[in-house]
Amino acid sequence: MDLSTKIAYIGGGSRFVPSIAHGIADSMKNEGLYNANICLYDIDRERAEYIAQYCRLLSTHSTSIKIDLVNSQNEALEGADLVFASIGLWNDIGKVNKALDAMDSVI
Repeated sequence: MDLSTKIAYIGGGSRFVPSIAHGIADSMKNEGLYNANICLYDIDRERAEYIAQYCRLLSTHSTSIKIDLVNSQNEALEGADLVFASIGLWNDIGKVNKALDAMDSVI
C-alpha cells in the first residue's frame, strides 16, 4: 500500500521535532505506509531551519519521510492529514510557575 500523508508541525523549531519525526518514520515503515511529508512552521525561522536540517539528517535512514520548511501556518496546514502543535512558553515560564504554585496552594 502506498499512501501519502501530510503532517503539519506548528512550532517546528521545537526540540521535540526530531524525536517525533524519527518515531513517525519508524511507524510509517512498520505500517507499510511509505510517504510522509512533515511540514515544519515556526515563528522563529532560523530555529526551524536548524531543526529541519537535523531532521533531514535523521531521515536519510528512512526513504519514507520528507521534511519541508514552510513560510506560513496556512501553508503547513493546507491539506494536512495530521497536525502537531508545540508552543514554547520560555519567555513566560516565570508566570507559568507562579500559576502552578497558586494551583498547588488551592489543591
